[in-house]
Amino acid sequence: LCQTKEFHVIEGLSGFIYSHEPYDQVSYRPNRNCFIVLQTLKDYKIRIEAVEFLVEGVPNQCKGDTLHLFDLDKPRTTDATDGPGPIIGQICGKVKNRTLLATSTYNAMTLWWHTDSVLEKYKGGFILKWTAFRNSDGITMTEFQCGNGMCIPRVLACDDVLHCPDGSDTDRSLKLSIGCESRSPATSFYTSLFTMRLQSIRWSRPNFQSAFRRQRVTALDKQFLDSNRATSNCSATIDISDDRHINML
Repeated sequence: LCQTKEFHVIEGLSGFIYSHEPYDQVSYRPNRNCFIVLQTLKDYKIRIEAVEFLVEGVPNQCKGDTLHLFDLDKPRTTDATDGPGPIIGQICGKVKNRTLLATSTYNAMTLWWHTDSVLEKYKGGFILKWTAFRNSDGITMTEFQCGNGMCIPRVLACDDVLHCPDGSDTDRSLKLSIGCESRSPATSFYTSLFTMRLQSIRWSRPNFQSAFRRQRVTALDKQFLDSNRATSNCSATIDISDDRHINML
């Protein structure tokens, strides 16, 4: 079993994760072991779903290339050193778009992407989307309530990316009612694509090094994170410094 010296943590509200780069041009590489912890605000949970997912193997019978998802036994703080908790998902094969892969119990989830030494010659990989949310028990001014009752940070309802399972955060009238700026369809599409690329985490470096792309922080993101930081036990910052790398054993 491959392990890392430490888990690299990405803190934020939402993002996209790519299995490798360049995606859609070459397949993912063999002999990979990549770890990452997704962490959000203390009172929120994380849901992760497939945007695209095609790797070797048969669903529910994963023996080789597999994305492993781990829960936590308690809320995670920024300075936590605990390892992952119980496994809540082992994903391989082909998965349909928008399939929910797992939901965390608390505010963090660990991902382990493992590939074995044998790789068939076809283009495969995955794109994942993760979103911070909480169950509805009274919505606040900084939140948006989806049609199914799930609450997400208001900034996510304004980012032109689908986060609510029922798609209610893409309803223009609802977006305008909470103060989201009106944009043309072309601008919205460009912004969504731009955000997706900047928030991607691409595992493609040799020697088990993971390169992390810069993540954009909008004024609304900063306002939401600052307003929640005092009560969250989570720094809730998004790093926008130079690309960082994690060494894998």
